[in-house]
Amino acid sequence: MTSKKFRNKLCVYCDNGISETGDHIIARKFVLEKNRANLPKVPCCRKCNEEKSRLEHYLTSVLPFGGRHSCARDSLVAVKPRVARNKKLRDELANGWRTQGARISTNWGISVPTTVIPFDSGRLCNLATYVALGLSYYHYDLKLTPKYETYATWVTGFGDKILIESFYKRFQGDTL
Repeated sequence: MTSKKFRNKLCVYCDNGISETGDHIIARKFVLEKNRANLPKVPCCRKCNEEKSRLEHYLTSVLPFGGRHSCARDSLVAVKPRVARNKKLRDELANGWRTQGARISTNWGISVPTTVIPFDSGRLCNLATYVALGLSYYHYDLKLTPKYETYATWVTGFGDKILIESFYKRFQGDTL
C-alpha cells in the first residue's frame, strides 16, 4: 500500500506530473536486502517512475559485472534472474560480450584477457540526474525544475583537470 503523503503532489523529477506514489531515490534493487531500511522517497508521477524504473533495471543488471566492493559477489547473484526475464537485455549483453586484452601495467606493457560487456553510459547519466533531483528535494527541500537544465555526464581525466581549473578561475580567481 502506498503512503498518502506522496500522492497528489507535483513530481519531483519533472515538476509537471501529479504524483501517484513515493519513489525510492536510490532504488531498492541497488541495495542489498539487509541494508534497505529507511531509503529516502519523494513524490513521483507515473511517467517518471516508469522511465526511472527502466533505467534502474538496466543498470542493476549490468553494473554488478564491474563490482569491486566487498559485497560485489552478492550483487552479482541478483543479476541472473533479472537478465533471464528480459530477452532484449539478454540478447544485447550476449551480442556485445567479448574478450579483449587490457593493459594492466603502463610500465611494462603487460596485457591480460579481460571480459567486456556493452554498457550504455547515457543510461547511467540519466539515472544520476534523477537521483540528483530526488536528493536535492529530499535533503534540502529544493526542487530543481527543468528550467535549471539538470543533467549528469562523464568527465575524462583530461576533462576533469579542465573542469577543476575553470572552477577555480571562476570562483576562486586562481588556478591550481
